[in-house]
Amino acid sequence: MTAAPSALAPAGIGAVDSAWGGLRPGASILLVGRAASGRTALALQSVRAAIAAGQTALLLSPRPPATLNETAQSAGFDLAALHASGRLRVLRVPAAKDLAAKGNDGLRAAYRDLAGLVAKSGADRVVIEDLTPLVQFSTFEAFGEAFDSFRQSLNGAALVVGLGEPANEPSRRLIETVQKRMDGTVRVAGDDVRFETAAAETAAAAAPPMPSAPEPAPAPAPPPAPAMVPPSPAP
Repeated sequence: MTAAPSALAPAGIGAVDSAWGGLRPGASILLVGRAASGRTALALQSVRAAIAAGQTALLLSPRPPATLNETAQSAGFDLAALHASGRLRVLRVPAAKDLAAKGNDGLRAAYRDLAGLVAKSGADRVVIEDLTPLVQFSTFEAFGEAFDSFRQSLNGAALVVGLGEPANEPSRRLIETVQKRMDGTVRVAGDDVRFETAAAETAAAAAPPMPSAPEPAPAPAPPPAPAMVPPSPAP
């Protein structure tokens, strides 16, 4: 790695840089957005920001390099030039159906291979532009375990991953599974980019409800006659 262990480097994502001042080593961000929302462009801008700060980056994506180059050019920079600088390595991830066909063991092996590539490259920032191919496990638990192992292997590299906006219950559970393992979430919808930190989400979930005004005490009533009450059905 090229950066000092405690150094902040720009995230390249305005909402994150405003809130945190950049990404510290080991930080993790989830980008969530629909197709054509600008999510891919933000992922690539994070790559550019790392390299501009003197760091090295590893970019993983199932998209063809030409498609990534076009997206980068539309955002105003040349991805191929960053690659030519020697500070960026770009790897294409196999398609989701191909990784799904390998089963849980094959997917675990894919994560181990990626961890080895990160270690070999010494990247300061790892950007997985679309994590979808790497979530094709048979259970959320199996995916979570493999993803946890991958994160722990990054040796201080900052991690940025992207996923599509959830459209059904399984995809919502997937987002939740990833989100609780990340330090923050960026929700992207064109120019509307919102950043949620894990601490804020946890605090909101744990906050007690606002107390309501006390109701007047009811007038005393005679006790009701005894009655047989059927047990409530089990939940």
